[in-house]
Amino acid sequence: DCAWTITLAEAGGGPTVFSYTTSNLGPTDTEAVLFNFNGSAGVDYVLTFDDGGGIGLDTRRGAIDNLSFNQVALGPKVSASGGTWDNSNTWTPTGEPDNTIDAHIGGGHIVTVNSSSPPNEVANLSVGHNMSPNPGNGILIVDAGGNLVINEALSIGDAANASGVVTVNTGGTLTVNGNTTTIDSAVAPDFGTLNVNGGVFTEAGNLIIGDANTGIVNVTNNGTATVDGNTVFGNSGGTGTLNVNTGGVFSFKSDIFTNGGSGTINLDDGTLAFSHTTNTHEFIQPGVNIILSGAGGTIEVGPGAGVVGRIAGN
Repeated sequence: DCAWTITLAEAGGGPTVFSYTTSNLGPTDTEAVLFNFNGSAGVDYVLTFDDGGGIGLDTRRGAIDNLSFNQVALGPKVSASGGTWDNSNTWTPTGEPDNTIDAHIGGGHIVTVNSSSPPNEVANLSVGHNMSPNPGNGILIVDAGGNLVINEALSIGDAANASGVVTVNTGGTLTVNGNTTTIDSAVAPDFGTLNVNGGVFTEAGNLIIGDANTGIVNVTNNGTATVDGNTVFGNSGGTGTLNVNTGGVFSFKSDIFTNGGSGTINLDDGTLAFSHTTNTHEFIQPGVNIILSGAGGTIEVGPGAGVVGRIAGN
């Protein structure tokens, strides 16, 4: 009789992801073993059996019957502490999110993205949440060299009793490939805030600035923000504010309107670009007012686009 140690590890001498030692098994004995591990796409794994190397055991052979692998959908990742996005210990359960897993940043934690390799991806991301564990305010910073891709939706402070702040600094890139980014909170002083501070933000779907509460977007220091879908201020009676200044550029590629709320665009040494070539851009009243202040700014209207609304000086 002998006990077998069964090990599953990444090929090429990589880390062990699962290890189990059986009871003493005779020639006709069997024991069922359930492997439970988090694997990575594109990584090969090696399964080994070790009889312990004892005297007289070198003729023993292990046999596998009914070996099967099943992929189990993992629950969301929640920030366990402040830290970098690609640090496994930043998250609970341990491990970096991927493009199939949702993530939530709360508990007053600050999570920083400062790398682009391996790809930093997530399915849905909430910054500020009311889930357990670690509910509460959250902060995400995308620093120089950082690149984060959100494949579905981004929520910034869009939860009861939680604010959220996302900052994209110079050299950082934040891309939302899904249908909506929602920026909204009732929790002062940060509420829900997106700061594009010299970095690049792109939303392939819609942007909601202020849903039922308050949302703020600041595009500054030559940062650029582009929204391919609609930009909605005050979607459910809330208040939305967009501040574009010190060389910032905000590009609208579809309609701009409110839905029972109110919105203000403050332009001071920045640029508003209307580049949709198939539909007229409309400010639906009571709607979104553009206020020029300080150094004013530039309003670019591309071919085929039009602007209806109110522009005022301050």
